[in-house]
Amino acid sequence: MLITSDATSFNSRANRKSRAAINIGLFLCVSVFALNAAQAAQAETLPAIDAVNSDGDIVVTAQKRQERLLDVPMAVTTIPAQVLVNGNVVQAKDYLIAVPGVQINTRQAGRTQINIRGVTSGNGGNPLVGITIDDIPFGSSTVFGGGSSVIPDLDPFILQSVEVLRGPQGTLYGASSMGGLVKFQTMSPSLTDINGALQTGLSGVTGGGGTGYSVRGAVNAPLVHDKLAVSLSAFYRKDPGYISDPSQGVKNQDDLRALGGRVAILGQLSDTFKICLSAIYQKQDQDMSSQMDTTITGQPLYGDLQHVRLPGTDGFHSRVQFYDLILDKEVGDVTLSSLSAYTRTKLANPSDFTLVDGGYAADVTGLPNPGAYFVNNVSTKKFTQEFRITSSDDKPISYIAGVYYGDEKSFLFQDEFAADQATGAIVSPSIYQSNTHSSYREYAAYATLTWKASEQFDIQAGGRYSHSLFKSSEFDTDNTGPIFQADARAKENPFTFSVSPRYHFSTNLMIYARVASGFRAGGANAGLPATIAPTFRSDDLVNYEIGMKGQTDNGRLSGTLATYYIDWSNIQITQRDNAGNSYLTNAGKAKSEGVEASLSAQPLDGLYLSSSLTYSHAVMNEDAPAGTFYGFKGDRLPFSAKWTATLGGEYRMPVGAKTSVFLAGNLLYTGQRLSDFVANSTQTRFNLPSFTTADLRIGADVGNVTATLFVRNVGDSRGFVSGRPLRSRARDPIAVSVITPRTIGASLSVKL
Repeated sequence: MLITSDATSFNSRANRKSRAAINIGLFLCVSVFALNAAQAAQAETLPAIDAVNSDGDIVVTAQKRQERLLDVPMAVTTIPAQVLVNGNVVQAKDYLIAVPGVQINTRQAGRTQINIRGVTSGNGGNPLVGITIDDIPFGSSTVFGGGSSVIPDLDPFILQSVEVLRGPQGTLYGASSMGGLVKFQTMSPSLTDINGALQTGLSGVTGGGGTGYSVRGAVNAPLVHDKLAVSLSAFYRKDPGYISDPSQGVKNQDDLRALGGRVAILGQLSDTFKICLSAIYQKQDQDMSSQMDTTITGQPLYGDLQHVRLPGTDGFHSRVQFYDLILDKEVGDVTLSSLSAYTRTKLANPSDFTLVDGGYAADVTGLPNPGAYFVNNVSTKKFTQEFRITSSDDKPISYIAGVYYGDEKSFLFQDEFAADQATGAIVSPSIYQSNTHSSYREYAAYATLTWKASEQFDIQAGGRYSHSLFKSSEFDTDNTGPIFQADARAKENPFTFSVSPRYHFSTNLMIYARVASGFRAGGANAGLPATIAPTFRSDDLVNYEIGMKGQTDNGRLSGTLATYYIDWSNIQITQRDNAGNSYLTNAGKAKSEGVEASLSAQPLDGLYLSSSLTYSHAVMNEDAPAGTFYGFKGDRLPFSAKWTATLGGEYRMPVGAKTSVFLAGNLLYTGQRLSDFVANSTQTRFNLPSFTTADLRIGADVGNVTATLFVRNVGDSRGFVSGRPLRSRARDPIAVSVITPRTIGASLSVKL
């Protein structure tokens, strides 16, 4: 059985030195209080905010109710959509990497994993970070539906903001959110104003790279004033490519074409009852991955920004449909909500398996030196329903409670053929085919209760009980006919909890503690040898956190500080047996401890500065069990950087009654990381060196028109964000995903 199109896992042992991050964090907490009790929590972005209350405070929905970011007792970063529009940043992997504690692992075209606080077991497996669109879960909860690597790249014209919640969110959001959660909040139609916007852009990668362009638009129109409104948005873009394949004689074939849109209808049926219906469609196509082939030491094999693949492979094609219906009814001092959604996702990811199965293809077909063309298609249909009751938060006791039902069905189709290495043409019937139908069903009930002991102190506690059932049926064939048919099933009843006391020294200064747990869904392995366990359990963790948030009374200085310790058990990890079958198993314990700090300032009118610094020590907490992988206590977890940092600034200066000019820049540092764990001592983990990137933009606002010139990755850094061997063992060649080289572009936006 092949669960993923990855060729294998990775390499050996990492640094065993452990550091007491919790002690460091506690020391920093005390120091910051002593030095400046006014620091702590505005958005960790530039201040172009479109989600604010009447006092100008940033408002988020991290706990399924609107509240000031300053008051949320957990680490949250919010990215306003306008910041993405202004910065011409449209892919989630490009802006999430700048969030404190977040790492990106782009392992193949269209397959990106999000890692938060070092909680990652590497490529493959069920997802560790949850994704929601308007509080509704997006994507599959299992690897069979691509849930660990398919994230929506929603266009910023669709969005109001993106919220990133660090640490487990199992109580309110259930499975798959044990590392954290990424919340896409869409723009709600306005019942009173007719408005809209248009933006067009052009960009190019320097040094012989490709060119790209984009156009997007949005319009909002009340159909019945104060009663009914509709909003429409649409976009098309081509992101420039920069990877060449000398064996095919092609250049810049990794350009990404994306199109899509959203329609939303909001009805205020009465003063206490509203309904919102929306639909999102998105299509993405890429003919080649943005990967460079290197040696195990990171040296390019064929030249800078080049790789060699079987023609017709290495790209991806994805389709996303997302439909939701949200009802809110106020009854006295509570709000009753119903959230219904239906999602369809499809991903096709043809891969070059020549270095893995070329010999097998030759043996089966008798052809001399054939290539191995691997088809990898995943489709998922998912229905979710949540009913929720939310009390007002102006009484001594407030609460949120709800029930949730999720039903997803996935189909994983994998097929392999012998192919002509020069043309990629298929030259044989199927030599191996796998058809896997799977389903995952989850029932849950949850509640959180907040008790205000005084005006300054309150404590929040909650729990969630879930029942999950996973089923799969696999039918495999090779060139001789059917190999086997096997069914598997697994069920679990996980319980998650959270406790969060907080104390307000003043309206603008708060300290909190948080203990919270999370889990990742378990499952079953079908059709494997009897020596392999037929099921694997959910893994779980507990996060212990102390933090503070605050700002000065005038709002010109704000900051956050959080220190955490994570205890992770029964780690799920992908394994491969001697026959090449992939499967999931549980292996060992790990820990992650760290400190996250951010600071924002407005020292002068029109000048905004922001910064963040993150330290994370994510390692195995015991030797890996025999028969799993080659890992020891103290070994670094895959793709986790010890240090990351950001620095940003923007200056706006008026030059007339309706005209202003601006200059902005951002600096990002990502520390050294190691790739996946390896199978034995003869293999070596691939090293991903640290890298630094800088972005600049300059422009002018003239009335309702904004013109911008920008340069991204000014220093043309070759930052590595993933690395995987193309053979079945961790050695040359390594397919390395690199960040986009220096890109220069311009955009023109008009508000209607």
